[in-house]
Amino acid sequence: MNKKSVTAAAVAVLLGSLLAIVLSSGGSGTAPQPMHAYFFDLSTNELFTADKTLLAPIEAPSGSFKGEPGGVSAFIYSCRQCDPDEWEIRYLLKYSDAAKQHMLQLQEQHPDKAVYMPQDRAATEPFRSGILVKRPEDANWVRKASPEGTTIVREAAVCGSRLARQCRPDPS
Repeated sequence: MNKKSVTAAAVAVLLGSLLAIVLSSGGSGTAPQPMHAYFFDLSTNELFTADKTLLAPIEAPSGSFKGEPGGVSAFIYSCRQCDPDEWEIRYLLKYSDAAKQHMLQLQEQHPDKAVYMPQDRAATEPFRSGILVKRPEDANWVRKASPEGTTIVREAAVCGSRLARQCRPDPS
């Protein structure tokens, strides 16, 4: 075989291998479907799903709630199976206007990353201090980084002495 034949054969094998990898990994040439997260409509107390990259509060199916978008992130856990009959909404989460604006700026600066979080703690402080949580039955929002917020998040993830299962709308 001459050098041109060997090169052509090598290129054909390489292209065939790449095609096999794409086809075996489920590649169909179509864009992947967006992943979703649960959100809670503050006006109706009902769950809905939306793109998980959205930063709450977001527009809810019922519209606004007290002058701002009425959809907040809902963190759902189960002690058994992720079945609506067995799960609980353990806490809700939203971002202050300043934290949301800070995160949107980071996303614009790093469009190649779905979620970008700098490693520098000082750079994340404006964002972290504006993450607010509450239990569905609580009247007031608290900073997630506060002792009370930390307790809400920590208690949400346990069932007695074992870890709870976090429930998501997309299979994981």
